[in-house]
Amino acid sequence: MIGQNIHTTIVSSTYDLLKETDSALLRLCDQASSLVLIVNSTEQGILPSHLSEEITLLELSEELCVHLLPLSRGDRSRKAPDILAKMLNCIASEVVWIERIQILFEPSLELDPLRQLQELARIKPIIAIWPGQLAEQFLTFSVPGRADYQSYTANELANLPIIHFVEQREYK
Repeated sequence: MIGQNIHTTIVSSTYDLLKETDSALLRLCDQASSLVLIVNSTEQGILPSHLSEEITLLELSEELCVHLLPLSRGDRSRKAPDILAKMLNCIASEVVWIERIQILFEPSLELDPLRQLQELARIKPIIAIWPGQLAEQFLTFSVPGRADYQSYTANELANLPIIHFVEQREYK
């Protein structure tokens, strides 16, 4: 049996990205979890600095490390989900953009990164920038054989809006 392909929306400009994230959040408004993933296939940052006043951007790895460092190794994995929820609850804006989520893949935390983001998106809508790769049938992080490797199939991603940000091509 051939696997199902992942449904994505492809955009190549910040304007289209913002428009598509708004549209995706509207489609999710009656869902228990409002998570939108953005896969950035460019070398550039997604959000220009002039948008920093309009959106709330959480650099997750840095913020979570501040809370986890004082804890013992065992407490880190046990308390990480609650700390993440408290961090999100402390943010006043209705929608939170999250980038630098690599800490969710840290094996010692024993988290399923996608499930953790979906749980957080029950608190408030989240637009998360996925640091991995997008293929026809898989969303991945890292490479097979590494401890931080994660792979999700199209079935696991059903009903999850994924926006693929690609470089804008110049036509001559």
